[in-house]
Amino acid sequence: MSALRDHSLAAACDAIVSKANLRRPQLEAFEKFHQLVRSFGRDIHALTQQDIAHLLADRGYSADTPPELIFELATGVGKTRLMGALLVYLARSRQARNFLILAPRVAILDKLKRECDPSSSKYLFVDRSLLSSPNICFRSDLLSFEPDPTKVNVLVLSPQTITGEDRRFAFSGDFGPALRDYLTGVEDLIVLSDEAHHIGNGGIGAWREAVSRLRPKLYLGFTATPKNAERKTIYSYGLNECLKEGRYTKAVKLWVEPKPGDLTDDDWDHQTIDFGLRRIEAKRAAISELRIARPEFPDVEPVLLVAARDITHADAIGLWLEKYRGLARDEILVAHSGKKGSAASGTERAIGRLVSIDRPGNRVKVVVNVFQLSEGWDVTNVWVIAPLRSLATFTNAIQTMGRGLRLPAGRRIGDDEVDTLDVLCFGKEDFGTIVQAAIKQFGTGAEGSASVAIVDREAHQIRTSKPVTIDVVRPVSVSVPEVVRVPGEPELDFAPQLTRGISSYIEVYDIGSEEFGMEDAAAVRRDFDAVVGSATSQVLDGLRFLDPLRHAGPVRKIVRQVLEDLGGAPGMEISTDAAKLALGVMEAIRTRFRATPSAYVAGQQPHRIEFAAKEMMMPVDLAELPSKDSIDKWK
Repeated sequence: MSALRDHSLAAACDAIVSKANLRRPQLEAFEKFHQLVRSFGRDIHALTQQDIAHLLADRGYSADTPPELIFELATGVGKTRLMGALLVYLARSRQARNFLILAPRVAILDKLKRECDPSSSKYLFVDRSLLSSPNICFRSDLLSFEPDPTKVNVLVLSPQTITGEDRRFAFSGDFGPALRDYLTGVEDLIVLSDEAHHIGNGGIGAWREAVSRLRPKLYLGFTATPKNAERKTIYSYGLNECLKEGRYTKAVKLWVEPKPGDLTDDDWDHQTIDFGLRRIEAKRAAISELRIARPEFPDVEPVLLVAARDITHADAIGLWLEKYRGLARDEILVAHSGKKGSAASGTERAIGRLVSIDRPGNRVKVVVNVFQLSEGWDVTNVWVIAPLRSLATFTNAIQTMGRGLRLPAGRRIGDDEVDTLDVLCFGKEDFGTIVQAAIKQFGTGAEGSASVAIVDREAHQIRTSKPVTIDVVRPVSVSVPEVVRVPGEPELDFAPQLTRGISSYIEVYDIGSEEFGMEDAAAVRRDFDAVVGSATSQVLDGLRFLDPLRHAGPVRKIVRQVLEDLGGAPGMEISTDAAKLALGVMEAIRTRFRATPSAYVAGQQPHRIEFAAKEMMMPVDLAELPSKDSIDKWK
């Protein structure tokens, strides 16, 4: 193995790991792929399809062509983040410059397009400093896109787009041959497929054939539900393991109750939905209480997802919620493929509406959809799921719950109600049957299974409450002095060598060697002093505890010293990204400021606390308030 190649791969790996903030499963998958590529001994672009297939077969993987590797990550763990990290790794380590990302739904393509914007908090390519200005082609660019041999070319398309001779993908464009012909002719094409089970074995044959015709050097699939991929799976972190570990998704609680024989299907639907609405109110109350203590938690509206049998059933449920449960029309979203137009276009339109329900200002409280409408929907605010009628089985509950596993804050926050997804199994299966099914799938553990809590609804009835006034013997008023925190003065006098780590944020033109990095050839070069001025202004704008009048000079000095430490000097033309430089300086100043002690002084106006009669909500089945004597006995 070439020492230079090994160094290039290791440097790319380290750069991405330091920036990407990968979760443990993502990091394990990433490092396993890195070690596999490292073991090839030669760069991917220098190997043939057959070479790579043989290398994979020697390591226990399938020898199919195109060579295929599958990453299985449970819903909500972060397949897209891993996909972007691997793409950047292959580009930075000079394994490939041409990439095709496939996603089977318009909603997923639109999501990927948003995440290709560097301003996105979920930037697909991890960080601008890792992959500078990739040349990206979306669906609308098929006839105008011009591949650039000096840049990383990324096409974000659907498998439908690359299938068939009558597609724009197969037509000559404004700037040269058809994109299909271009990709077939390059020596380093890597295909990355989201929801890969649609294309792999057991998927849609025409899509798989279209991928094969492009002759990619490597096909990387990402899915939560792999099909026939035993000898192709490079890493697996499935739902069972994810729920057991309890870190990356909501916990799951199955509420079980068999349908009584004397109730009609409609009546049981309504009772099931009513219970789901009460559970949503409990979630809403818990979120409101949490946000008082932790206002940084996202201000989201918890949503009940009702899975209907068919389109007619879904429409009927929507009308019933509006007529008999008083929900406004904009609080109900009935989404299915039969709303307007063809089934396909209706499905995409429905998903397009669904993906926005966790955004600020959303009023939707209940989503009613047909069971099959699921992929491409990755909102974070579904907290209760209610499959109805024949769908209310353990198997369907497990399939449906993926829509509600994602966490609004990206991690669990320690509140059982907020951290838990409720799934209602109100059907023909009784408690014992579901427990046995859960043990079979997840293994034994607390409350019936190792990964999913299963509870009998009757043991967890929500108690109806009423307002009760609690009197006091004598009102008391207490004066509490106001305490005001006075922050310390920020430290702005530190040597530039203490900020060397900031250079990792910056796309730097090497002034000494007069060379750019691999992706910096098209970087815009600016005057040294202009970069200093721009970065200084951004630091002062971004740190509220800085006073532009008092602190502008010291901040400018830090910025200037950092650039000089990187090899720059006044009068030079450099290609440093001022925004990234500002972020690095801000973090250095912020870190020191956090360690600066604050002073606490008495304020001008004391607070008064009144102990008087108070109204509280008490369960209606509590006949009277307990006496002090009885409470003492409880101790």
